[in-house]
Amino acid sequence: MVQTQLLQPSPTKPIDDALAALFPTTEQDSRLLKARRIMGDEVAGISDQDLENYLSQLEFLLNSWLDEYERQVFDGRTLGKVIQGG
Repeated sequence: MVQTQLLQPSPTKPIDDALAALFPTTEQDSRLLKARRIMGDEVAGISDQDLENYLSQLEFLLNSWLDEYERQVFDGRTLGKVIQGG
């Protein structure tokens, strides 16, 4: 007989979240560094937090536009739905 354990929230999660906010992961760092390298002096005066916010907003817009385009091309379905057969 297999017993399943209920997942308990980690008692250190608030600390982990706070540390993650203070010390971003390598992936976050590389995203910001790549953006700064591409945009150059245009973003020199922008904080990392603001730049991350702008990048997230841009990513959301691009995904929204791409979904809209896919729906126009694939009769109201996104490419993901077409691939899944839906």
